[in-house]
Amino acid sequence: MPDNWWDDFSNNLATDLAPLVALFGEQPTKQYLSECLTIEDVIIFAAAPMGVITALVSAIRVCGTPSLRAFVGRAQEGAGLAEAELCSSTSRDVCELFNNGGIARVFGRPKVLEIVHDPQATDEDFLSLSDAKMAGIYSFPEYLRTEKGKRRENSSSSNEEGVANQKLARFAPNPNLSLNIEIKPKPRRVFIVFAVIGIVLQLFVLVYAGLTRYYFKWLRKGHEEKYAFPLTVVGTILLCLGMGLFAHLISSKTEERVYQRADSSDSTNKPRMYWVQPGNQNLGDQVFDAFGYSDAKFPLKRYITSWKITAKDPSTNKTVWTAVVATSLGFLSQFSD
Repeated sequence: MPDNWWDDFSNNLATDLAPLVALFGEQPTKQYLSECLTIEDVIIFAAAPMGVITALVSAIRVCGTPSLRAFVGRAQEGAGLAEAELCSSTSRDVCELFNNGGIARVFGRPKVLEIVHDPQATDEDFLSLSDAKMAGIYSFPEYLRTEKGKRRENSSSSNEEGVANQKLARFAPNPNLSLNIEIKPKPRRVFIVFAVIGIVLQLFVLVYAGLTRYYFKWLRKGHEEKYAFPLTVVGTILLCLGMGLFAHLISSKTEERVYQRADSSDSTNKPRMYWVQPGNQNLGDQVFDAFGYSDAKFPLKRYITSWKITAKDPSTNKTVWTAVVATSLGFLSQFSD
């Protein structure tokens, strides 16, 4: 067997795996970033750095300076396009609609009715001679203002009391269908387990590389450059750090409010949510058909509203540059060893 059999095997393996790696490249990376909401999501993305170039360009599109956006060819791109592809929020420019069994994010102002129906509505909730009543049907913000709609809220906001009270009424201008309907929530411990597994696997790679180099002394052709292992360690750390910063930057451009459904022993009379989409809507050169959905069969345990943060953070530019430099150096270091 020739001495260079391992080189031939590794080269052939890399060539055969190239289509599979490309499959987990641009589009899956964008989809993951658009659904990245928690610190566990950020750690998982950092521990499994797929789509490095896509993540770099995506963070620049969402948070970068005009010069950086020009460098990646996005100088004339509107903010709405980046939001539609990479953020979880809806806004006056971006909306979500039902489309062929899935949910599409498009530009425009849709006609989607999102209501809460309270089956325990009393006679006082119906039409009277003096004024109009709700008849047990509310929008979600209106339902929160009722006695039955008292909420338990989980929010990352930690502002002063005056600002916090002002934000209590903030909601996304359009329903967040993907966060509430398309994505089935899993317990947080599941994401913690995957995050820990990702960190352990990355550490295992570094430990294995160190053992093969310094303990077992498995050297290629009996010799290996002294800088190979240090570059592997530095490159892996920098790459994971940069990828984590990219995911954090994109997720920090949106703010989410999470409302937990109150526990109730009476499952038949729980409030139900309905989404009704009229047909023949023309948005973004597409026609969307009629659709309706209810959580009567599988009640939502939580409701999420997500909107884009428009305020400028002075530290964002420094974080973007740090992430770009760290990822670039880490990527080059791993190829240089």
